[in-house]
Amino acid sequence: MIEESITKEPIGNTRLRNQSLILATAESLFARHGYGGTSIKMIADNAALPKANVVYYFETKQKLYQSVLGRIVKLWEDVLENISADSEPADALSRYISEKLELSRLYPRASKIFSSEIIQGAPHLEDSFWVELKTWTESRVQIIQSWIDRGKMLPVDPKHLLFLIWSSTQHYADFEVQISKLTSEEKSIDDVYVKAEQNLCRIILGGCGLTCPKQNG
Repeated sequence: MIEESITKEPIGNTRLRNQSLILATAESLFARHGYGGTSIKMIADNAALPKANVVYYFETKQKLYQSVLGRIVKLWEDVLENISADSEPADALSRYISEKLELSRLYPRASKIFSSEIIQGAPHLEDSFWVELKTWTESRVQIIQSWIDRGKMLPVDPKHLLFLIWSSTQHYADFEVQISKLTSEEKSIDDVYVKAEQNLCRIILGGCGLTCPKQNG
């Protein structure tokens, strides 16, 4: 009798793989059918997993939905996580614009889901979400204000500067069809994003009295 050698995937890896698969599948279905039109069973069927697995990892549809929203918000926040009062405003803001646009390109469905949730009055987001987002936003506002106080950029309103960057970069994901229709002369969507980065950087930083670092290269 030949003894079989079986290599089993570590439990931790299986868990992470299943969670990632469920989140990606849920993101696709929520973007296509909305919160009300998506069920746990639909997500399980499309992920080719038992419904019990989805419930085991995320308990309820609302918690799974909140996890989808939380993942994209975390990606957005991480882009600006390492700035400080000692950072150069032009470098930090241009990098923020560039990486936020890249997230719009890579995760358009998640951005659409978030925008739809906010437009509807955020009925599925708990108070703790807003407390955390407000805390994060205020910490970034303080850093930008420190740049202003030290004369490193023009005295714009830091919070509204963040709102402007959020809206302009996420526009390319949320209104993807419109962007595609109105830029059909471009060779590819990548070209659209390159031009978007160049122009948003020039316009936004110019309004802050700054110059995009790439323009100096």
